[in-house]
Amino acid sequence: MRHTLQKKSLRDRAIDVAQVVAYAIFIWPLRYIFRIQVEGLDRVVVTKPYIVISNHQSMWDAALVLSAIGMRNLLRLCPMRFPINHPLFHWPVIRTIARIIGLYEIKPKGDLDKSLESTFEQIDNGSSLFFFPEARMVRNGGLGQPKKGAAWIVTHREVFLQPARIFSDRHDSHGLGKPWRARVVFGDTVDARVLREQFSFEQLPMEIMRTITGLNDAKLIAKRWRKVFSVQVVDAFQEEYLRDLLSIEAQSFADHLYPDAEQYYREFLMNPENMVIFLTYGGERVGQMLLRPHESACEDLKEDDQLMKPDKDRYYVESLAILPAYRGSFGFLDLVYKAVEQAERRGIRKFSMHIRKTRGLSGAFQQLFGKDITLIRHIDSWKWMNDEPYDYIEATQTRSLASLRRLILMGKCLQILKKALRMRRRKRRLR
Repeated sequence: MRHTLQKKSLRDRAIDVAQVVAYAIFIWPLRYIFRIQVEGLDRVVVTKPYIVISNHQSMWDAALVLSAIGMRNLLRLCPMRFPINHPLFHWPVIRTIARIIGLYEIKPKGDLDKSLESTFEQIDNGSSLFFFPEARMVRNGGLGQPKKGAAWIVTHREVFLQPARIFSDRHDSHGLGKPWRARVVFGDTVDARVLREQFSFEQLPMEIMRTITGLNDAKLIAKRWRKVFSVQVVDAFQEEYLRDLLSIEAQSFADHLYPDAEQYYREFLMNPENMVIFLTYGGERVGQMLLRPHESACEDLKEDDQLMKPDKDRYYVESLAILPAYRGSFGFLDLVYKAVEQAERRGIRKFSMHIRKTRGLSGAFQQLFGKDITLIRHIDSWKWMNDEPYDYIEATQTRSLASLRRLILMGKCLQILKKALRMRRRKRRLR
């Protein structure tokens, strides 16, 4: 997979020089003109061949990320090239300036090798690339289905990926993001070899996208999490609760939403025996935890898990979901604490759940509850999640709420320390 750099023509060298001048004059100052907020700049380690990958909300996105990355890193990235699709490349105005700012044409040809031929040429020439895995602009701050282009590059070239995510609080009439006061968050540089070793080609598009969707204000949250996250316990039915609940479920479990989800969750919210707890960030609901009496769940799931036994003094965790952009920032710990607190008010300290083994969620709960876990049973395939492996867990909360709160705080501090150490080791390894 290693390729030698090709000798550059005089024309290409002229473009490189013009690019540096153009970026220094027109791109770098945008950070201050638009008052762009930047997070995670200390994670950026420019090691070529280098590809910046980002979500796509507007025509400004490449300029926003490049201005946020800083002049020093921007100069290290040069020369840079930006793919642009065939019809757009031939617009008269764009084609006039395309060669100066480093745009190159991509023609979809069905075969990835042929479609990405010009991209591979740019990588082999030593250019840094700016790539949008979604391959299109996504309106209203959403996230689109990733294409296979970035995964094909990772499979066929030794490159380093720099994930970045743009948050735009303002949108125009078409739903496209506005640059004013946008926020750009950088993640850790990812070696393509690590991705190839861990994931198959079919998994790579989604995993590459997750390096973007998983980005949030982790550094800010680590310092001021009390001011950022809060929890809301629902005590009466409202249509907005149902709307937000369905939205969170749909974004968290895109392939697993029940056909009758709206009616099911409407009845769930109306049942006073159930508990609905939202995780909020800046007033927006970004996560949720749903619990219901264990006996009710046992009756509904008796054909799917015949080993469940009725227990009227136990709560069953129906669902735990956090939007991808807010995962990894301790939000689920706040949800769990509030659930334990609310259950204790109802005189219940025992819990049960069917929980995914993938992505470490089962392990996280086992670590949190520790010796309070009274039963763990492995299920090879759980039909409600496309036959994924699951664990069935029962736990009895023996700690006081104050003790649980101290344990959660200690866990958060430990995770922050581990993350800081990993970042430091990664930077040393990439230098």
